[in-house]
Amino acid sequence: LPEVCGDAAEYVDIDDTPGLAEALKRVLTSSQRAEELRQLGYENIKRFDWSKSAKTMIDILDSVLS
Repeated sequence: LPEVCGDAAEYVDIDDTPGLAEALKRVLTSSQRAEELRQLGYENIKRFDWSKSAKTMIDILDSVLS
């Protein structure tokens, strides 16, 4: 899910078994790539905040129920 993972993931076509194997191999055999994805993941999670999510949901519910 690119909208969730951003740049912090290896993406492959769902029907591309060799591509999936290559992506897994790349992450499992390259400590540099694994660390890069880890750091990107830490940066990516800063976009998500429970308070902001809760407020957004409350605003949506208020607009629908009002």
